[in-house]
Amino acid sequence: MKKMYVLLAIFVLSITSCNNKTTDNANEMELDSSVTMDGTSIASDSVSVDVENDTMNTDLPNNLEVSKTTKTIDPSKGKYSLSETKWILVQLNNKEVPRMEKENYIILDSKTGTFNAFASCNGINGSYVMEKSTKLIFSKITSTRMACKDGSLENEFLKALESSQTYTINDDELLLFNGRRQLAKFVIK
Repeated sequence: MKKMYVLLAIFVLSITSCNNKTTDNANEMELDSSVTMDGTSIASDSVSVDVENDTMNTDLPNNLEVSKTTKTIDPSKGKYSLSETKWILVQLNNKEVPRMEKENYIILDSKTGTFNAFASCNGINGSYVMEKSTKLIFSKITSTRMACKDGSLENEFLKALESSQTYTINDDELLLFNGRRQLAKFVIK
């Protein structure tokens, strides 16, 4: 019932704002705010409606409060999403990864909980689990077995994935960690 009141309030507000094109400073709306009711946020203009009980106030448009809210960011998402993003490997065990003809990368698929990657000359795939917003564990890791000119990159990449415990995303960088030790650094190209 309370959700219906919130929707009704938004509807009434939108009708009155369409009918009244002039605004004064006291009634000016701001973007990036939310309607909050019982801890639930709904994206809208800067209107907050507090419904204490199930009674309807007939003077609802005059009882709306205008307030600023701050944006909250999910720590697991950052600027780019961990999943469904092609992350290019640029650093492994604090050493720069040499540029190759084919990029070394990893892509995580959130729908299936699997990943695929490429290192040196072999494809890598497996599963991953995020137990918390910063915890990232890779498992069931397999790779193709083509003979590579320098197999050390592939072996280090596999070991980094196997020992990964946590991650962070800072702007366009994905960092994998084992404890405090940085294992790998990826970027968006």
